[in-house]
Amino acid sequence: ENLLEKYKEELSDLEDEEPDEDDEKAYEKWEYKVEEKEEAISEVKKGLEALAEKEAKYSIDAQIIQQKYTEFFNIAKSVLIDNADEKQLIIYLENNKDIKDSIISICDLIEKEDCVSTSMIQRYARIGYHKAVQIVDGLESIGVSAPFNGLPKRKVVAEQLEKLKAYLL
Repeated sequence: ENLLEKYKEELSDLEDEEPDEDDEKAYEKWEYKVEEKEEAISEVKKGLEALAEKEAKYSIDAQIIQQKYTEFFNIAKSVLIDNADEKQLIIYLENNKDIKDSIISICDLIEKEDCVSTSMIQRYARIGYHKAVQIVDGLESIGVSAPFNGLPKRKVVAEQLEKLKAYLL
């Protein structure tokens, strides 16, 4: 946006310096400079539009993924903690392979490490802080990890992890 403003200012300055049409050489040179600035402005505008489209798509995709994790942990909690009917969890996992695969890989990691932390999930899954927090909080809500106790790493509750993995595999 700053570049766009800069080019617009330069174009405005050029337009103020329009030479006399009688001096053909100077006028052609001036026209060429004006065309260059107009093309540059057009390219910057196209780039900004493309960036805005990508940003909007990423924002929508991130919201959808966040909703999917929320749904997963809510359903998993109802099954693993509240002993609800497991059919809903099985159907959810069948219809959301991306979340299922993500949770499987995270479960494998925390089983191997015997602990879970936000930074560990961030690094391993290559995701942002907020999504990693959502996953760690979700794991706590379904009893897979111990509650936060001030330490960066939380212990894994092996029995709950095994129950969860039984649905995932």
